[in-house]
Amino acid sequence: MKNKPNKIKVIKAVQKVHRLLGFGLSFLLFIWCLSGIVMMFRGFPVIDKQKKLAFSNFNLNQKQLLLPQQCLEANNITQEILGFQISAGSTILYKFIDLHENQHVFDAETGLRPVIDEKAIRNIIKATPFLKTAPIKEVEQISALDQWTPSTKFNTHLPFFVVSFADDARTQAYFSSFTGEPIQYLNASDKFWAWLGAIPHWIYFKDLRIRTALWRNVVIVLSFMGIMSCLTGIALGIQRTYLSWKRNNRLTPYKKSLYKWHHVLGFSFGLLIFTWVLSGFFSMAPAKMETSTHLTTHEKLKWQNGSLNIRDIRQGELEGLIDLIAQEKNIGEIEYSQFDQDNFWLCNYKDMSQKRFHYINGEFVLGQPYDKTKITKVLSELFPEKGIEKDELIAQYDNYYYAKAGDIPLPVLRFSLSDRSQSLVYIDPNGARITTIKTSQNRITRWLYMGLHSLDFNTQFYKSTAWYIIVSILMFGVTALSFSGVLFTIKKMRK
Repeated sequence: MKNKPNKIKVIKAVQKVHRLLGFGLSFLLFIWCLSGIVMMFRGFPVIDKQKKLAFSNFNLNQKQLLLPQQCLEANNITQEILGFQISAGSTILYKFIDLHENQHVFDAETGLRPVIDEKAIRNIIKATPFLKTAPIKEVEQISALDQWTPSTKFNTHLPFFVVSFADDARTQAYFSSFTGEPIQYLNASDKFWAWLGAIPHWIYFKDLRIRTALWRNVVIVLSFMGIMSCLTGIALGIQRTYLSWKRNNRLTPYKKSLYKWHHVLGFSFGLLIFTWVLSGFFSMAPAKMETSTHLTTHEKLKWQNGSLNIRDIRQGELEGLIDLIAQEKNIGEIEYSQFDQDNFWLCNYKDMSQKRFHYINGEFVLGQPYDKTKITKVLSELFPEKGIEKDELIAQYDNYYYAKAGDIPLPVLRFSLSDRSQSLVYIDPNGARITTIKTSQNRITRWLYMGLHSLDFNTQFYKSTAWYIIVSILMFGVTALSFSGVLFTIKKMRK
């Protein structure tokens, strides 16, 4: 009997916390649920790699390209080079990446910084097959991030050129003034659904989102408050059901419709909305649960067996590359790469296919996927403290290696390491590169976020017809639950 007053105090405290949090968060939870329904079908507009490559135009007629080394010397760049790409827009561009991950971009004909102005942007559009007939309404230059580029990663591309087209879809394309590459491509429909879905769901309002640390903290705090609201509601629901069943053999003690339906819906969908809010909290990785999925600069150098041998690219090889580009159709981008001091050219095509060419004895030869034995040897040297337990060639995406847009290569070699994190290393044998590394922390986060938040438990099930049916039913259930909370709040506000 002595503990009864304490139990009553605890229950009243839990009830008070639930009501206070519910009063403050009911509208937010309702908006999260509604916007979540929209996001089943439409996300935030981004330009994917294939769309970017579609803007490329490798027209090398009567063009004389400088040797890459000449560009570096002309601009007094003495750092070692980690990466080198050739892309095409209004002109042919050389892109160098140094050991500090800084990008240096030059016009391949002049060796100077590319001149990206309105005329250059219009030339890119004229050369782009799916846009060259589209009438241009206006070209605007903006000097600050806007709602459709709400991330500090775009800062290096400022100012932007925003091209608005006079088509029915009201299409817009954003171009970098640094490289001339497209960085956003969207239309009025994309914007409309983003305002109903991704923007309220992710709290992606530009003035908040560009302040990355503040935005993360806001999402973490609101998610934590949502977690507490759900937990206190679940606890109260169980306590009310227990007493009602014990006294009257009824699941709910409430007779008023709003109270009864809030209790029934909470008992049915409370745990689900809790897992969704919890997984949203984990999406911010507040405890720094995730580790990097890519190689460090030092590891990249070990994988390549040194920095890129840019000086080895001679005039004959460059002229041969120009002939190769003329013969190969639909090349979107070319990368000069290195694997264990084996240099090659990797051509990325507009259809997302890829070919590797080696310059041997004065001619370009199509490369075959690297032998697993050689890859295993280099991987063992890269991580000498981590033994290789298992390796296999996979031709389909698995639960840790997949892309929603299908834009990462297959087949790949999957290596299981015997380190403390039980790392999985995925290697593209054609491109001779480590595409991703998944540690135990990454895999846990994958299930806590994608598994719980999107019910993405299997690559075949996710986004299937069954997934849409099941998730739609669950989404309408949690939306009804959150809406009943909104009605409680409105009722309290009226009083």
